[in-house]
Amino acid sequence: MSPSIGFCLSEIEEEINEYIGDFDMFLSMVKYGTCSEEFKNSAAGKMYVKDGLDINVPRGTNEMLALVEKIGKDQSVFTDCGKWYLTQFLGRYGVFFNDKR
Repeated sequence: MSPSIGFCLSEIEEEINEYIGDFDMFLSMVKYGTCSEEFKNSAAGKMYVKDGLDINVPRGTNEMLALVEKIGKDQSVFTDCGKWYLTQFLGRYGVFFNDKR
């Protein structure tokens, strides 16, 4: 009898979306500073609270902000590609063992 092992693509999608959100949150922390109202009222600020973080990050220097802007653009391409792949494969493929997904 084979062991009951498997994975569910929707769970993997949730993890990937969480990691993408975390990465965006870290960029936003530097872009706005964690004490700013702009950060606190953003989706990144809400994730910061949800994750129970208590890190005081000041707004980045001009050099850091330029780097955050470039990283953010590159991240957008990565995010778009990742979401496209998930939509192509989510629901089409999965591994089932012992009739469990």
